[in-house]
Amino acid sequence: PFATENLGEIVQTWYADFITIGVDHSLLTDLIAAANFLSIQPLLKLSVLAMSININGKSPETLRPLFGMSNNLNDTEQKARVMKENEWAFE
Repeated sequence: PFATENLGEIVQTWYADFITIGVDHSLLTDLIAAANFLSIQPLLKLSVLAMSININGKSPETLRPLFGMSNNLNDTEQKARVMKENEWAFE
């Protein structure tokens, strides 16, 4: 848990402004993927911190659309995709 939800109180103001001003959920997700792929650890840590603060305390109903998830446990398409992505768990 964070002591505050204000990113500016956790990191320097410049970093907080860089990762929040004009950065929506979609861009933040892309930044996380790019920083991970390019192994830019400071950017990855900052982006993940910003994402975790953004989603902290939100309900599953609020988060599902952000991450493209449905709540239909009988959705065979989603079930097949999850099983394919996690084949190791079903061996």
